[in-house]
Amino acid sequence: MKKKKTQIKIDKSMFEFDLFWSIEDGSLIDIDTLINVYSQYSNTKNMKALVALFSKEKVLSVIESQDILSDEHKIAHKINIGIINGTTTENFTSENLAPFTV
Repeated sequence: MKKKKTQIKIDKSMFEFDLFWSIEDGSLIDIDTLINVYSQYSNTKNMKALVALFSKEKVLSVIESQDILSDEHKIAHKINIGIINGTTTENFTSENLAPFTV
């Protein structure tokens, strides 16, 4: 049976901002930690990198497990990841998009 990978060597060039300034490029880092940190300070480039590295399912799974993110923040990530992949990740309605209307 194949062992589940829990760490990855960080490639800081994949991300717009270095949020792990105290960790040397190429060091091993926990995958969930990497996703957690970059999803808290996300932008399109960083989310694209996370999805490319781990899959949208993995990224969304880690985001959903974060207690510190608001529901609106989680919905925004789902929209962003859906746009990145050219798919929708849930049926968006005026009710669940209400926090984003002007």
